[in-house]
Amino acid sequence: MEKHSEKYYENKEKILDCFLTLLDHEGYNHATISQVSKITGLSYGSITNIFNTKEDILLEVLKANSEKYLVNIKKSEDPIFYFLKNIIIQFKKIEHDDNLKLLLLEQFSLPKTTAYLKEHIAHMLQDSLEDKHDCYFKAIAIVGIVREYINTEINSLIYSDKKINNLIEDILLICKYSDEMIEQMKLKLY
Repeated sequence: MEKHSEKYYENKEKILDCFLTLLDHEGYNHATISQVSKITGLSYGSITNIFNTKEDILLEVLKANSEKYLVNIKKSEDPIFYFLKNIIIQFKKIEHDDNLKLLLLEQFSLPKTTAYLKEHIAHMLQDSLEDKHDCYFKAIAIVGIVREYINTEINSLIYSDKKINNLIEDILLICKYSDEMIEQMKLKLY
């Protein structure tokens, strides 16, 4: 692993903080490395020496959040419940936030980011399910249905409980929950 200077890590944090702010205000498609350069005072070249593309910056943000999330999943008594509860919380957050809806859609349309999300979900499933052999394929399916859900609902003003409930059922089916187990899980979730 390549060792970097303290300044490198300071600049990296500046870039990530700035990019998060831009994501919040501009959305992914409108946030640019040039804007990050202007706001942070770092040269464009300095930024691209740390991150090749803005998707790489987004990926670093996701990785940092995912690491915290995985730690919490491992601590929880029921990892699938924790995962699904967080999905519900996220969709409730974006119900009234068009920028967040667009950001979520953009994340699920970027190749590196989608690959990372699949990997993250596979790790989560591996810690949660008895049958560990097909976790990656289940993760691909989960990312696919979440993306489809976002795509079909992006223009909707409301992510209704019924729609979220259907998404949760689909995820539980992918995880091979029985109908009875799905009903028990929904009672716990709501």
